[in-house]
Amino acid sequence: GTPSRTMYSPPDWVPLLPGPSILLLDDWNRASIRIIKGIMQLLQNYGMVSWSLPKGCQIVLTGNPDEQDYLVTTIDDAILTRIKHVTLKEDAKEWAVWATRNELDPRGISYVLRYPEMMIGEQRTNPRTLSEFFRVLKDYPTINETNMAEVQMHANALLDEITVANF
Repeated sequence: GTPSRTMYSPPDWVPLLPGPSILLLDDWNRASIRIIKGIMQLLQNYGMVSWSLPKGCQIVLTGNPDEQDYLVTTIDDAILTRIKHVTLKEDAKEWAVWATRNELDPRGISYVLRYPEMMIGEQRTNPRTLSEFFRVLKDYPTINETNMAEVQMHANALLDEITVANF
């Protein structure tokens, strides 16, 4: 007889219909090397052993830089030759436009515009954690002796000590 080949259906998250679509793999360089090798096959073949992405589907990967203190797998040159690599940098003015549109606390927006160097801290402060703190800050129209400890607790839970002290 002829050898049988096992066929697998694509996972539920794989687009099936042709046309414009995006397959987003978020924080892909946090995966184990075994998964990253599978992603490498997906990038090269636009599919796996027994299924393919439909025509018009684009693969978008997001990841963290490995030159900082993130728990990530270093991506080798073989993978980098298969992707368009873009490194995003923080920009206080661009962030302020986004933050205003998303109705973050104006005091926080003013802080970032006045001290753009504070957008990235030594450990936990980044645009994401600042945004979360400024969402919480909207619940405190005024900061006074009554609520200062509570605001400080939120700040300490999200931001670097230096950022909290500076704010």
